[in-house]
Amino acid sequence: MKLEGFSLDNCCVWRLLLQGVFGLLAIKLDVFHAVQRITSKIRKRHPLRRKCLDAFHSVFRENDDIEKDRKQPTPSREIMLKNLAQFQENWSNIAFGGENILSKQACDELDKLKVHIQKGCLENIPPKAGTRR
Repeated sequence: MKLEGFSLDNCCVWRLLLQGVFGLLAIKLDVFHAVQRITSKIRKRHPLRRKCLDAFHSVFRENDDIEKDRKQPTPSREIMLKNLAQFQENWSNIAFGGENILSKQACDELDKLKVHIQKGCLENIPPKAGTRR
């Protein structure tokens, strides 16, 4: 079995160290951790939480990958940036009972996620790759 890369949390911190040991392998941000960074910043009992998180998962999918579990590798950074912008546009001003679904902390995490997407930390990750499996 040939090692093709790593999918982990804190990809940018570990990249140089892991590549120094294993060579020029792909070091990616684990999609599970990317999602958890946002999930943890949305109030658990917010009535729109599930709908918002379902929409958020589409950021990491090709447009035609619509089944419950992702069947295709994550798309290019350009597509993910477009998906993220669309998600933010759709959800940034949605509130229930005077409370925005995307808290200030969630928006800050989305900004950090955008940087990872721009660096390529989330593109072309095969389905079922990562720490969740």
